[in-house]
Amino acid sequence: MIAYRTTQLDQTDSTNNRVKELLAADEAEGAVVVARRQVGGYGRRGHAWESPEGGLYCSVLLRPGARVPAGAQAELAAKVPTLSLVAGLAVRRGVCRVLAPEAAAQVKVKWPNDVLVARGGGFAKLCGISLEGMPEGLCLGVGVNVADAGPALACVQQLPGGAGVSVRDVAASVLDAFAEMYEAWLVQPFAAFRSEFDDVSALVGRMVSVREGADVTEGVCAGVDEHGRLLLRQADGTLCAITSGEAHIERIAP
Repeated sequence: MIAYRTTQLDQTDSTNNRVKELLAADEAEGAVVVARRQVGGYGRRGHAWESPEGGLYCSVLLRPGARVPAGAQAELAAKVPTLSLVAGLAVRRGVCRVLAPEAAAQVKVKWPNDVLVARGGGFAKLCGISLEGMPEGLCLGVGVNVADAGPALACVQQLPGGAGVSVRDVAASVLDAFAEMYEAWLVQPFAAFRSEFDDVSALVGRMVSVREGADVTEGVCAGVDEHGRLLLRQADGTLCAITSGEAHIERIAP
């Protein structure tokens, strides 16, 4: 099991930057940097992440290549992109563990690595996740809105059973859940997580558009495949597998 060593900061530009420095300095797997606030926080594809006090902002140093046999390195490299999906599942699990049981039905994952809360027929963002590959290893960044995050976002304390939940509570639960799932991911293909991902997906059964640069693909989401690619059923009935891009919910499919 991954052994965490946590550094707590009052403020930093980004916890990701601190972990990337640790990667370059040959720090062992399991280093975690947590900040009360960030002034330059960012998520996937460098999107700015507002980081006022009251949220969980942490990054984890991972070296999966050091954890698998030499003969499994090619297989590991091929599945590294799916770790962001597994991380989303882990964050959802961790958050749900500190809430009332009925909250679980509201908390969903959004391909590839967001966690959302169902709200008023739509969804509000609860968590953003980034996974950055470096020559020395991986930097996993997690940002969870714990306290009031504004009307456009969701937060843990507004969910059933969340009134007394602290940032520390969420951090401990999320990191524990990720440790469990990371160990499983190291030895199993993503196909082992596929059913759970589809079961708690915010996209399945909805009309979704995926933008990758100037290209836009639209279709009804049919879940993910064994490689973590998003499956869209297009108007002509063909099934399209999307490797990367920004997914947007257009509407519930007829």
